[in-house]
Amino acid sequence: DYKLALEPDKKDYINGDKAAIKVKGSYFFGAPLSNGRIEWSANTQDYYFFLNPDSDSPYASKWFSFSDEGYLCMWGCKGDTGQVACGKAQLDKDGKYTIVLPLDITKKKLSQMYTFSVTAFDLNNQSVTQRITVPVHAGEYYIGILNSDYVVSQKDPVSFDVVSVDFKGQPVANKQVDVSLYKRNWNTVKKKNVDSDFYYEKSYEDVFVEKQTVTTDNKGYAKVSFKSKDGGNFKATAESKDNRGNKVKASTTVYVTSDQFINWG
Repeated sequence: DYKLALEPDKKDYINGDKAAIKVKGSYFFGAPLSNGRIEWSANTQDYYFFLNPDSDSPYASKWFSFSDEGYLCMWGCKGDTGQVACGKAQLDKDGKYTIVLPLDITKKKLSQMYTFSVTAFDLNNQSVTQRITVPVHAGEYYIGILNSDYVVSQKDPVSFDVVSVDFKGQPVANKQVDVSLYKRNWNTVKKKNVDSDFYYEKSYEDVFVEKQTVTTDNKGYAKVSFKSKDGGNFKATAESKDNRGNKVKASTTVYVTSDQFINWG
């Protein structure tokens, strides 16, 4: 007999924002759901930002990584989920209420999708549920990184393309980016199970090699190259800081061949 509508005050949020979600309950014949009881919750899910190949971004044709774990996700990764807040409230005489929630994802490795779910109850305890999902971005823009080659020789430079783009993939100019190269050292340990069978446990440590600082041009683009002294598996991390102090970060990996033995993990 009645409906529920949710409306965010923004289409895109940034870490540190405060979301205001307007709730409106009304009967189908137009009268407000006055003083209706509601229960609400906010849940998060990891958000892997990527450029849609069909978008008009100048970098849509290339597979940039835009997060610290972006290179591990080829498409449609779901990531971790969890509830961050919940509550109970009452609509006013006009059937309205506003959920206000500070958005802090500083401890998250990725941007987040926030899903707000609201259930309203009428006097007969009948319920209607409505949901909306909004993005909460790690910063005011994204940094993307792409290795020029997936496998390079030890004698050749290890090069990376770096871009700074907005939420629609359009260039954001003149962003300072620190690009750090790490060598991934793999360790393999032979262990014994309680049933006396043996198994191998693998782990790795990323050891810092070198850092270079670049600034993206008016097209939001920069290129950086390193010279590797060793072969192995390397991780490159591009990191920038927006005007609010939010850190935005992206990583990728590359393999460097050598005539020496390499533990590839």
